[in-house]
Amino acid sequence: PDWLVDNVKCATTLDLSNNQITGSIPTELGELTDLTAFNVAGNSLTGSLPDLSPLSNLIVFNVADNNLAGPLPVELFSPTVPLMEFVADRNGFTGCVPTQIGTSKTLNGINVGYNSLDCSLPTEVGLLSTLWNFDAGHNSFPHPLPSNVLSWVNFTYNRPCEAANGGPNPLDFVYDGFQCKVRGDDVYKTEDVNNNGDIELNGNGITGAIPDAPFTGRVLNLADNALTGPIPAGLGDSPYLAVLWLSDNDFAGNFPTTFGNFPDRFDRLYAERAGLTGSLPTELFRFTRILDLHLSENELAGEIPKEINQILYRER
Repeated sequence: PDWLVDNVKCATTLDLSNNQITGSIPTELGELTDLTAFNVAGNSLTGSLPDLSPLSNLIVFNVADNNLAGPLPVELFSPTVPLMEFVADRNGFTGCVPTQIGTSKTLNGINVGYNSLDCSLPTEVGLLSTLWNFDAGHNSFPHPLPSNVLSWVNFTYNRPCEAANGGPNPLDFVYDGFQCKVRGDDVYKTEDVNNNGDIELNGNGITGAIPDAPFTGRVLNLADNALTGPIPAGLGDSPYLAVLWLSDNDFAGNFPTTFGNFPDRFDRLYAERAGLTGSLPTELFRFTRILDLHLSENELAGEIPKEINQILYRER
């Protein structure tokens, strides 16, 4: 409402999440030029987003779980906007993930899952050197994967830490791989490194083959698409890959032998109804830390490998 905007023009944070707010986001939001965090997730907002180009200080933008529609806001993806987190899942946004996204210098997390986006995914996402999470699951991308998709996120990237209430600006934090620290070496907040390096593209009808290259992240979800061709050998040479979903696709053949190159890597592997043929892949039974291995409803044959004891007998 207009009265709210008039009374918070100097605000740096506006959090109205998880209420029962209706109507549209007013165009007057653009007058809050000092805003660094905007969160209206979990309401019943409708309509398209207003012009957000005046919000040149925005770091966090969250409109998840509403009924918003129209295109994603191109103006927020700019080298001059210090945007770190863009969350717009569970709405009705249409069109494309903007190619301008590649111009951002600070973007860490993108979640546009459960919308109605339908263009090819832009290769420009690969220009984001600070990206740790990309979630565009459950849209409609009936196109091949971009050739550089497996290098979009980086597990080894030092994710900037989130500030607690009343704490310093998130940009004042450094991350040493294990915990967050305020500059000056004071420990401020523990951070889970396992949140880094996720790509979620499940449920999109994506066609074609997976690019033959190592994955630079930790979690890759390509389940419930229309992927074909062999599972590439390069994917098996991914040193940080710990969780892999390939279920409900139509691959040809079996897992390549490269999946045995890092036996202490995988936590979970899901490949149900994936079109696999041949004998049970011995390489998968050499995993020493796996918690879930799902290969049901394929055309696999032969005996259970004796290496199964390496899964059953290990320290948990």
